[in-house]
Amino acid sequence: MTGVRRVGWAGIRLRSALAATGVVALALAAAAAALLWVLQRSLLADVEDAAAARCSAVAASVATAGADAQRSTLPGGGKVGQVVQVVDGRSDQVVASSSPRSTGAPVSALRPAPGETRISPHARVAILDPDDRYVVVACGVPPTGGPYVVLVAAPVTAERASVSRLATYLALGFPLLLLTAGGATFWFVGRSLLPVERIRRQVAAIGARRLDERVPVPAADDEIRRLAVTMNAMLDRLEAASHAQRRFVADASHELRSPLATLRATVDVSVEDADATSWRALSPGMRAEVDRMSRLVDDLLLLAKADEHGLALDRGDVDLDDVVESEARRVRELGAVTVSAATQPVRVTGDAAKLASVVRNLGDNAVRHARGAVRFELALANGSAVLHVDDDGPGVPAADRDRVFDRFVRLDPSRGRESGGSGLGLAITREIVLAHAGRVEAGESPLGGARFTVLLPAAGGEAVHTATQPPVPESR
Repeated sequence: MTGVRRVGWAGIRLRSALAATGVVALALAAAAAALLWVLQRSLLADVEDAAAARCSAVAASVATAGADAQRSTLPGGGKVGQVVQVVDGRSDQVVASSSPRSTGAPVSALRPAPGETRISPHARVAILDPDDRYVVVACGVPPTGGPYVVLVAAPVTAERASVSRLATYLALGFPLLLLTAGGATFWFVGRSLLPVERIRRQVAAIGARRLDERVPVPAADDEIRRLAVTMNAMLDRLEAASHAQRRFVADASHELRSPLATLRATVDVSVEDADATSWRALSPGMRAEVDRMSRLVDDLLLLAKADEHGLALDRGDVDLDDVVESEARRVRELGAVTVSAATQPVRVTGDAAKLASVVRNLGDNAVRHARGAVRFELALANGSAVLHVDDDGPGVPAADRDRVFDRFVRLDPSRGRESGGSGLGLAITREIVLAHAGRVEAGESPLGGARFTVLLPAAGGEAVHTATQPPVPESR
């Protein structure tokens, strides 16, 4: 596994170095091409300007001397290597030249009109050097000097050689620059990834028994710091989930131990009774314990499914006011407390059985804690079904109003499991309400005890329509 990790890190560093090298290579190539082109154009422009100036000066001299133009008429001061000719426009003969090599034939076929100047930037001049390149400037002599043309040929050998030398130096320097850029990128990327490697090693060392450890957080406020913060937040969630799982397993085991112990004791007593009178006397209690354990197992399975895949809902239109009225009648028939209900016709979309379970759990919880009164209220507000279940019991302390929805939570330590339930009813209620895109809250009741409020999205058309209907009169 270590070898695989090293290949991975080397792959990231190598890819970054190659990418940086490629970008630098493209940038250098473009810059070098632009430099060489600009340099060549600048050098050629200098040669052309010098040749044009010499041509203009000679043309002015020839215009003054007229047909008597001779070698002596060619002014000095030309650039080294320049060749000047004065060509008779009628006979196309060279009548004056600055070099013995150019007295035989004109260096160019350019014949501009009088007063006109023409330039050939890359001409070959056979009588001078057929393998070299020249800039040839031709000036037409004004008519006062006769039909003459002045030709100036300037070699560009030195300029082309300068450009070639620079290109050679750049070609030799490119590999060194590219190696430097690639190596620097490889090293810097490796340095930048060191905090990531430390985070990886720390995470690899954290096991199921060391979830309290955290990865180091770099001081720099960058992406790696945010990665470390995110990893620590994930470890916080994993630690909380692990603690919740262990607590859940412990609580579930404790809840199941009590009915199993009762059943075992009942079976032992019944076995010792030869007349089976004990069996008949104890069978109602055994059935109650079996029912209690069955409900507990069903609740545990429901919560396990919610944790694993979420609750599966059989969705349909549900008249929530009918569900609330039915639960109010059931609680009223128990006769333990005084029950009142005030409902508006409200329809929601959801699972009728699971929504009935929500109302039933809240009703049982209210009856369990009430001193003498329980109240159900259902109304429509801002497109949401709002259900309040109130009791006049001791209430829920503000610090525990979130924790009361956790699993196996009993806020009153004096209550036994027989009177206090399994501690899963409110947890199941929250899971069902969340599955219906709603929320459930605990608060203070006008009756003096606890108020549990459920908010669910109302069904579109009918819920809005029924919002204008008057509440159903309170029933007791």
